[in-house]
Amino acid sequence: MVAKHHFRRDELVHVFGRAQYQQTSIDAISSPSTLKPWPEYRLNFVNDVPHFDTYIASARKFAAAAAAAGASVLMTNQSEFDNAASKIRMLASRRPGEPHPLEVGRDLVQGYFKVFDECAQVARIKLL
Repeated sequence: MVAKHHFRRDELVHVFGRAQYQQTSIDAISSPSTLKPWPEYRLNFVNDVPHFDTYIASARKFAAAAAAAGASVLMTNQSEFDNAASKIRMLASRRPGEPHPLEVGRDLVQGYFKVFDECAQVARIKLL
């Protein structure tokens, strides 16, 4: 990591020296993963109309801010699905003129927010 990624050895020794074995973490990563189809998925808040109204308004606010800023890069909190970690590593070897690995385009960014908005609307309607 020092030679390849230019980390400082003393910082790595410090960070890894603080690592502790935790059986609960081992158990969590050792169990099989589960995937639920969308109709069975529930967002991580109380499932009632007011909470969905807030969620939908928030999705629309973020979409408007992204559109106003001309956002064309999308990074989520689930990098295993958008490959952000791999794409960020690609930046180190990117040459002038090569496309930015995180660039997905304005339309895709807006489409991302539209999916969140519309899925939340469907879930909200089911509560009425």
